[in-house]
Amino acid sequence: MFRGGNMQGLRKGPWRRITPVFGQIIQFLRNVQAIKIQYLFSSGKIAWRDYHTQGGIETLLKADYHLHSHFSDDCGESIERIYMRALELGLVEIAITDHLDPDFPRKDNLFDLDFPAYIEKMMGYRDKWSDLLDLKIGLEIGLQPHLVQRLQPVIDHPSLDFIIGSLHCTDNTEFFDGSFFRGRSKDKAHRTYFQAIYENLSVFHGLSVLGHLDFVRRYGREQYGDDHSQINYSLHMDLIDEILRLAIDKGIGLEVNTSGYRKGLGNPHPDKAILSRYRHLGGEIITLGSDAHKAEDLAEDFDLALEMIEKIGFKYLCGFKQKKPVFYPLEKETVSRSISFCSSGRVSVI
Repeated sequence: MFRGGNMQGLRKGPWRRITPVFGQIIQFLRNVQAIKIQYLFSSGKIAWRDYHTQGGIETLLKADYHLHSHFSDDCGESIERIYMRALELGLVEIAITDHLDPDFPRKDNLFDLDFPAYIEKMMGYRDKWSDLLDLKIGLEIGLQPHLVQRLQPVIDHPSLDFIIGSLHCTDNTEFFDGSFFRGRSKDKAHRTYFQAIYENLSVFHGLSVLGHLDFVRRYGREQYGDDHSQINYSLHMDLIDEILRLAIDKGIGLEVNTSGYRKGLGNPHPDKAILSRYRHLGGEIITLGSDAHKAEDLAEDFDLALEMIEKIGFKYLCGFKQKKPVFYPLEKETVSRSISFCSSGRVSVI
């Protein structure tokens, strides 16, 4: 609205003393909700247990470990709105996991990232909000074997807390536009997808979790019809088992990604079959993430995912600190006892 000359005039006139007030008012309004929530907790008017009850399941860790912000090219959400929504929900931790997906098969470098600027900004937000929210600095890395030497130094960066390794494309094709599925039967496409995951998992090191492990079933409707999301486990479970065993051997967990519910699949990524197999093979590292690209989707459908996780037999949810997992118990009895002695609402089991 104001051009350079006019703005200079305002700065020299009486507006020089007034305009900074507007910024202060905006900042004050942004902080009102945070201050209110902090007061309610500290005064005992809201028990932390109330903020940790979802669908009848209590958990010591209420956190969303897969969130995107405006640093991802497919997302326009501000960090501030994510932060305020997290406080409204009573979250104690969030992991910002913006995309770094070099050589994605589109000409516009859709998922590239200014990594130094990202780290600088995230560290600033983490320090600014540390009294109210534990912000974890993360990334969602797009896995392709030829990128190991380029991406491994990023994965090893000491400022990062959490790394999701995801497969969004392979062989210069992607899933969203259907190019991956052309010329392949559904079973062949699914087999190729899981083979690509195994190949990437074999060469990458330092990942925290595998992201939305059965992501491929979200796509392919145009080629395969309504049953595009149905995986033939009698054909593919042998390969899936190899992936899960390798992940366990390398200390890499699985994320339970609730975007599957929002996409109409009726279950998270991965679904119950893969999560059950992971548990049967001895896997214990599980994180919960919404994959939200809008603030209103934070922690969406976590009640459904938590119920599934508990029924499968998992005992813990994991958070991460400096890329090391921290285990938080899921049992209701443990939670009830621990909350009465822990005002922070969190107990880690190392």
